Amino acid sequence: MRSRSSPFIERTLVLSMTIAGLFSAGSSDWLRVNPKLRTYWHTLISVTTVPLLTVAAIAIAIFEDVPMVRFTGVVSIMVIMIFATWAWVLVTRRVRSIGYRLESRELKVSSGIMFRRVVSVPFARMQLVEVSAGPLERAFSLASVQLHTASASTDAIIPGLDPERAAEVRDALAVHSATSANSDAATTAGL
Repeated sequence: MRSRSSPFIERTLVLSMTIAGLFSAGSSDWLRVNPKLRTYWHTLISVTTVPLLTVAAIAIAIFEDVPMVRFTGVVSIMVIMIFATWAWVLVTRRVRSIGYRLESRELKVSSGIMFRRVVSVPFARMQLVEVSAGPLERAFSLASVQLHTASASTDAIIPGLDPERAAEVRDALAVHSATSANSDAATTAGL
């Protein structure tokens, strides 16, 4: 006699497979960002943490006779170190979680560790594709691609690309966007 599973279990399995497929940025069809992004973010953590620790240490040294300042300085150093260590450890996972792929009608960008996010931007909705690189990003030979749409909630950012790859993505998005706009105009004209 065959055992039958309940419809609820079947729907749950289908839903879990769908969600797993949606957030599978680690699969082979998703493109990855440059691993140098991890070093770049580690540098940002260091550049932020070192001055904060320095200020706390100087305050302790100057006001060593005032117990409340010394206590506050020591607690500040501990809190800064805890958050810096936590951020340092999460950077590797965060970089691994970022993926993007160009599909026939849209760009998908996946990110997030605990709270996964997939932004799907149809080519027809793109208004502007921007490539940017700040001074520190340029030092690491990195660039970011940002897509702007009419809705701020569907903007997408792909950080940590090689400048050449960022230019390729920008150009591909521009071509897809123009092609999509032309096909939408032809469809609208045919109505």
